[in-house]
Amino acid sequence: MDALSAAGATVQNPVADMVVGRDAPNTFSERIVFQIPSVAPEGGQIVIFRTPADLQAWQSYVDTLRADPDERRSVIYVYVNQNALLQLNANLLPDEAAPYSTAFTSIGS
Repeated sequence: MDALSAAGATVQNPVADMVVGRDAPNTFSERIVFQIPSVAPEGGQIVIFRTPADLQAWQSYVDTLRADPDERRSVIYVYVNQNALLQLNANLLPDEAAPYSTAFTSIGS
């Protein structure tokens, strides 16, 4: 969260939340949801995985959503870095999502 904020990507009210919906796989070890002011109370989530297989299960779930015309819009901003996944609310504009993507994908590099 600090890296996102330091890059100018505003993160508000981060909360650990291990409950997911829409039949998402529960293959993660940690999940933090947060608000983004321009779309609050919505925002995004960072999901941490223990193993590459656990991450792959989540990525397969995202691919399934992307293939569904009714759900694909909700997963347009999904980024992976090492064992973590960042998903941002689809109501963000591309230039609003960019700082989050840049900050997240640069962590650890």
